[in-house]
Amino acid sequence: VSNLNRKLLTAKMEQLGYPQNQVTDQLAGLPQPWTREGLPSKGNVKILVLLIDFSDYPHNESQTVSDINNKLFGTGVVDPGFYPDVSLSEWYRRSSYNNLVIGGDILGWYRAAHPRSWYETNGGFEALMMEALNYYDTLPAGYDFTPSDNANTGKIDHILVKYAGPPGDWGTFWWGWSCYWQDNPSYTIDGKHIGKYIWSWYADTAG
Repeated sequence: VSNLNRKLLTAKMEQLGYPQNQVTDQLAGLPQPWTREGLPSKGNVKILVLLIDFSDYPHNESQTVSDINNKLFGTGVVDPGFYPDVSLSEWYRRSSYNNLVIGGDILGWYRAAHPRSWYETNGGFEALMMEALNYYDTLPAGYDFTPSDNANTGKIDHILVKYAGPPGDWGTFWWGWSCYWQDNPSYTIDGKHIGKYIWSWYADTAG
């Protein structure tokens, strides 16, 4: 709606012969235009998956990187017991009529430096994510984060964080949600800022 109002006002003022500086002044008084962030809606796009566990909440043996890769980026039915559920990548490929193919890399399991509850009062979600990201960035091989900026906008488009341990109650620290990076805006890795991330626990079911 905001974008449409700006276009209509611009067209009307130009039709009436207003000079460009007056058009610009009028637009400055309107709500700022909405911009789209996140993953592209078409093409082969890449997301980053960050797996984190804790000394007091280690992941269990069934939560392997291979199993997670199948659930996110595999083809076909993930688990016959949950038919017709398919992987995240397959769902978007099919729903977009082959216009969007989601792939990516899985980093983990990373063992956090502190027990799980420590992060609730010591920097929060972003502190834990930065700790894990910095670990992978400083490994001898050094993971390259730049391909996760799909459109070369200067931001890693999407990080999916899966943490071990039970979920909390709705709206609490260990609940799941999607959020824009905001508490540490100056943080970069491989020259890239962080865009949007999903914060959620790891479930043992196919879902």
